[in-house]
Amino acid sequence: MYLRSFGSSFCSFFLIFLFSFVKIFNSKRGT
Repeated sequence: MYLRSFGSSFCSFFLIFLFSFVKIFNSKRGT
């Protein structure tokens, strides 16, 4: 149960990190 909640929170954090990384990468490549 604890591992499952940790996995879901880590997955959401990873998605946010990946999204922000892609935005920064696109903005850098655009200039």
